[in-house]
Amino acid sequence: MSRPIDKFYGEQDSRHGGELVWNKHFMFPIRLSSSEERNRIIDHTDLEQRLYLAGTAGARLFDLSKPDDHEYYLWIKDRAINGWFVIQHQEHHWDDNAKNMLVYLEWFQLYYQFVRGTDSFNPFMP
Repeated sequence: MSRPIDKFYGEQDSRHGGELVWNKHFMFPIRLSSSEERNRIIDHTDLEQRLYLAGTAGARLFDLSKPDDHEYYLWIKDRAINGWFVIQHQEHHWDDNAKNMLVYLEWFQLYYQFVRGTDSFNPFMP
């Protein structure tokens, strides 16, 4: 059975702050902090012993009249509605003079990461 987050399976984007490794056995992708983490074979004990769930916080004021802001805002909201990101706080402000919406948004992105000091990792497990 597919999950809503599977919509993003395989995604790589500089906004994630590192390379993502996708594995359908895990709820969220694994974010690699170094290229050395690709050299290890993963096993099922990794989830309990070597990986931890981490969140990276973000905050931004979006001017939805600007195409880049509007795209980034929708990028975050799409991942939130599908269970990957969590919206922590948002405020909407209508600018009556400019006739546009400003949105202040705070969110965090969920990933698994390796505990520092553990072996590195190869995502190409059977």
